[in-house]
Amino acid sequence: MSEKTKVFLIIKKTYWEHDGDTWFDVAEHATSKERAEKCLEALNTLKNDKKVSYLICEVNHENK
Repeated sequence: MSEKTKVFLIIKKTYWEHDGDTWFDVAEHATSKERAEKCLEALNTLKNDKKVSYLICEVNHENK
């Protein structure tokens, strides 16, 4: 039997204004919502880049 756990991914969204392209990458991951929010806050503080933003994505991960 498999067990499901929640994983919180901090997604980095990069928007390139000159060509209208958007890229998404996983910047960090966490096992709790609180930790994900702390990572998000740290990334927003450290990276002062107008073309980059971050968001938290909650996913169910199945352990097999």
